[in-house]
Amino acid sequence: MALTMGDMHWYAVGRYQLDGTVPMDTVLAELAAAGDVIDVDEDGGYVMFSLDTTFLSTAKNTGALKGDARYALPRPQGCERPVEVINVTRKSDMHVLDF
Repeated sequence: MALTMGDMHWYAVGRYQLDGTVPMDTVLAELAAAGDVIDVDEDGGYVMFSLDTTFLSTAKNTGALKGDARYALPRPQGCERPVEVINVTRKSDMHVLDF
């Protein structure tokens, strides 16, 4: 079965570490405008975020079914790029991961 461009769209979940320079409410509002905030650990300074729109996988350039959402996920104030990223091929896969 050949892959199509439709197969190359991925959804992503990222875990951000807040650096403490921006209030958490500001970071959460900025993330909520782009997707879904699914978990907040105020003590640990982490936010788990789900991108609710597709992005085109890097697989279109490599011919392999892989993708990197690190640059597709937003970069809110007070956070670096996500420290962990989970790429899933379909939104339904997020239910398998219990998100």
